[in-house]
Amino acid sequence: MIETPLIVVDSNYLGHRAKHAMRGLAHGGADTGVVFGFMNDILSLAQRYRSVYFAFCWDSIHSYRKLKHPWYKQSRGGASKSPEDRALDDAAFHQFKLLQLEVLPDIGFSNVLIQPGLEGDDLMAQIVTGGLGEYVIVAADEDLYQLLAPNVRIWNPSKRAEYTEMDFREEWQLRPRDWVRVKAIAGCSSDEVPGVAGVGNKTAAKYLRGILKKDSKAYKDITSEDGRKIEERNLELVRLPYPKTSPISMKADQLSMAEFMAVCEEFGFNSFLAEDKLNEWEDFFGKKVLTQTPRHGRVSQRLREGPKSPRHQRR
Repeated sequence: MIETPLIVVDSNYLGHRAKHAMRGLAHGGADTGVVFGFMNDILSLAQRYRSVYFAFCWDSIHSYRKLKHPWYKQSRGGASKSPEDRALDDAAFHQFKLLQLEVLPDIGFSNVLIQPGLEGDDLMAQIVTGGLGEYVIVAADEDLYQLLAPNVRIWNPSKRAEYTEMDFREEWQLRPRDWVRVKAIAGCSSDEVPGVAGVGNKTAAKYLRGILKKDSKAYKDITSEDGRKIEERNLELVRLPYPKTSPISMKADQLSMAEFMAVCEEFGFNSFLAEDKLNEWEDFFGKKVLTQTPRHGRVSQRLREGPKSPRHQRR
């Protein structure tokens, strides 16, 4: 068990996970499922790792990668989605902004991070690469295997599984730093990064381990001029962090149980205020709060209309 690690969160992933798991949850006519699911996951992670130290890493709406390679993640737009799915996405992104700009900062989380043109993966990499502390990355993206180290592990909430450097070395017989070349050669279907045709992760790993037969078609395709161009192009897309990522200095949190309870009142999260669950949240904040200034369950303008000011936005 890691002692008091920094929990580094792929926040867009956690938000999309909550979007599906808490679909339909609303208060006063406004969707609240993403915020509820996100906060519930925070508590679960804190309990699992006995830590309240978090860094929340968000994707920018703009992308340096896509600017240079327009086909990158091309199908993730809403053109092919049904009206119902587009409405679900709109409600989710509205709540993403509330979490980024108001809810998390108001509760006292100081490391709510976003940088223009970059992805949450870049920020996570910037935090853990070369860091001396203990880190748990919360994500489901295999691209992040390149960040594994003796002090860095990955927790995948969807699989409810932890993945360590030792697990990686045993499975792939490579160093984590070699994974970026595996993805550059094989491509990444989830990000729509095309690799060498017919070459998957296992074949690319065999090539890097030196056990792929030199007379095989896969070997010839990987080592061909076109294959090398594909690898070189993809390295820029899959290597973390992206070169334009700015340094990140972690700040001390100023967590407030009173603010958390006020958020629960505002968003109608009554289950968080029930005795058993409230006891868990009190343990999270490390103190009991007997008085507060509740919002009496009303839906505020920010819940209906979204955040008005970027006063809490982090770079």
